Amino acid sequence: MADSRWRYAIDPLYGTDGEVPPEGVIGAWPLDANGEPGEFLANPNHVPIRSAIEELIGSTVYLPVNGAGELIAYRGADGDYVKALTDVDYAAPTEPQLLPTPFGVLLDLLPGETVVRVDPGTDVECTGTVADFRGVRDGTADSGAAGGEATGIPRKGDPPPR
Repeated sequence: MADSRWRYAIDPLYGTDGEVPPEGVIGAWPLDANGEPGEFLANPNHVPIRSAIEELIGSTVYLPVNGAGELIAYRGADGDYVKALTDVDYAAPTEPQLLPTPFGVLLDLLPGETVVRVDPGTDVECTGTVADFRGVRDGTADSGAAGGEATGIPRKGDPPPR
């Protein structure tokens, strides 16, 4: 039996610099022996990042706080940020204390320009400003903002990119 070949459509919000999880594949085109694409086949297990961010907004996160219960700000190569963890197992052993907080409440308390890194250093890391996350929550996100609508997603019958 001949090897089957495919051209994949990857959700751009999952990134294209490395391995993409199965839920990040939008779908694929089978390629014939000449490399010509067949009909686009959607991946029924594709989970758009926007959906994941909407789920995050409705969930509880764990915020590193100091002994006085004050939120800790971190300094990274790209500037200062606030860390939010979706699971206590993502905490570094040096985290002084974790405060469970609804993510939506965090968004209401911080200024819009504050950068929030969710689960930094993990495979599921997501970074955006408070304004970006509020935009997703409120339905006003611009394309390209955290969880904004992906562009260029193929539909059934669309030819694959070359």
